Parts: sequence; structure tokens; C-alpha cells
Amino acid sequence: VTKLIQNEQSNVQLTRRGFLQNAAWMAGAVATGVGSWVFPAKWAHAAGPIKVGIATDLTGPISFAGIPNSRIAKIAIDQINADGGILGRPLEMYLEDTASNEQIAVGVVRKLVQRNRVDVVLGGITSSMRNAIKDVIVGRGRTLYIYPQLYEGRECTPHLFCTGPTPAQQCDDLIPWLIANGGKRFAFPSANYVWPRVLNEYARKSVEKNGGEVVYEEYFPLDQVEYGASVKQIMDEKADVVFNTVIPPGLSPFIKQLYEAGFSARGGRLSCVYYDENCLNFNTAAE
Repeated sequence: VTKLIQNEQSNVQLTRRGFLQNAAWMAGAVATGVGSWVFPAKWAHAAGPIKVGIATDLTGPISFAGIPNSRIAKIAIDQINADGGILGRPLEMYLEDTASNEQIAVGVVRKLVQRNRVDVVLGGITSSMRNAIKDVIVGRGRTLYIYPQLYEGRECTPHLFCTGPTPAQQCDDLIPWLIANGGKRFAFPSANYVWPRVLNEYARKSVEKNGGEVVYEEYFPLDQVEYGASVKQIMDEKADVVFNTVIPPGLSPFIKQLYEAGFSARGGRLSCVYYDENCLNFNTAAE
């Protein structure tokens, strides 16, 4: 635990592999006696593999992120094992599909903790998923939980380590840059769950502090795919920046409808703090 905390305090940028290695190191330390709160005494100094549970969306609307997560986890574990494992012990991966469904996720995470008896669980993509499964892992399961996604902050659950960027890291440089480069009027189209709401609360303060204004804010069901009226309102309000937190499956149709309305043609900027290489196939290059 000290090793990971020291890395974070010294602002070391963790790679996915480096983070997984640190997480496994923590689990190894727990399993070898440092964390007696997790395991009975007979588990101390165990010689078997360190069991790493990966709980992510292999199916469902968030699988665009979950599938790459599972693949990089396997690559990282294979590399760590090729280097001799952690504390001389190999890592053993247990992969479960949370299926973008919180009820399913609770069941498969319970399986990881109770049946497979993993030493650590990594996973969950949305904040609502994290909130759904964390008690099964760290509360009733007494197992270390690593949540590696960007999120809204405000998470202080014991034995749950969040390593992704919080709203300050997502907004403090981006929003002043957008405003300095002509983006004064902001639209906040958003998925209706905890991360967009808390992020937007912070982002609004940052926009107003830096001389901009929020001219539109709306929250949509996660499965919404029709945005015609909302896009029209964004255009009518003459928004310069669309600060988007709509997520799949609504993301692709929203971007398409915004593009077809002429938002980019008139010089509008689309900003999305989670949009990465996993999303590039959702829309055409022009969109």
C-alpha cells in the first residue's frame, strides 16, 4: 500500500501495466501477512498464485471500454508473470463480465470474492457500477478493490483505491484553455447518473470563474438515442463549446446529430473528457 501511495504522492504517472503491477503488489503484500484484516492467519506467507479478479463490461453498451480493459489486463499479467511474478508468486486472472448491468455485476463480483477467493478486484467502469459492487467486495467481502476509471471524486470507502482523474484534473486546465481560445458559451449535454452530475457541478464553477457561461444543461436516460430537440436548443443558444458527458449507446447518435445540425461547420468545439481511442469507430472522422 505504501508503494502505491508514494507513487501517487510524487505525481508519478502510472501506466496501465504499472498500475496493475502495483495493485498486484498490494494484493501480494496483503496475502503474505501485511493485511491480516483480509485473510485468516493460515493464509500468511502463502506460496500459491496471487488471484486477480477483473470485473468489466465484455457485453452491453459500455463494452467498447470493457473489452480493451480485459485485454490489457491479460497482457499486463502475462508480462508480470514472465518477469517472475510479484514477490516470487505468479498472478492468476479471473475474468467476469459485468455486462453493463449492475444486478448482473453484483452476482459475478460475489462469485469472484466468495467462490474464486481473489486477493484483489479491479474493474467497474461507470461510477454507478462502482457504487453497486463496492460493498460486495470491500464491505462484506473484505477484499481489496481497485477502481481505475476517471470519476467524480468524493469516494472515501476503506480499502477501495480510486486511481482515475477527478473533476479538478478533468477541468482545471481544459476549461480555461477552451475559454481563452474563444469558447465562451458552454452546453452540458449529459447522461443521467452520478459522474456527469458531479462533474458538471464542478465544471460550471470553472466556466463561470474563467469568464464563460453555461447556456444549456440537460440530462438524458442512458439509452436515449434521439437528440433532435436538444441539438436544436444547443444551436439556438449559440453554444461555442459542447462539454459532453453523454455515454454509449447515446454517444454516437448525439455526435452525428450535432454534426448534421452544423455545429462544427460554424466553428463549435466538442469537448469530452473521457473520449479516447476506444471511441474512434463510433463516428466518421468528419463527425
